[in-house]
Amino acid sequence: MIIAGLKVSFLGMSAVAIFLLILIMLVKLSYKLLSSLSAMEFAEIEDSVQKRRKKSPLAHEDTELIAIITAAITAHRARAARLPITDEKRGADLGP
Repeated sequence: MIIAGLKVSFLGMSAVAIFLLILIMLVKLSYKLLSSLSAMEFAEIEDSVQKRRKKSPLAHEDTELIAIITAAITAHRARAARLPITDEKRGADLGP
């Protein structure tokens, strides 16, 4: 009975090992066949990224927009620092 169990175990492990070896060979084969296509796709992606960077808006416009937003935030913070913060329900002054 033990011998029969060992035979079945060996047969099952052999089948799994053979399946895994075939799977490894197929993955390596697909890598070799598809690696050239992957390199071409990568080059196309790099080209499209470079084209998008060239089409981006001028840096001057971005700098001007950043300056406007920064000025608005600074003005808001300055105004908020001058006004006391109150609890509207009680009318109590919670500011500094």
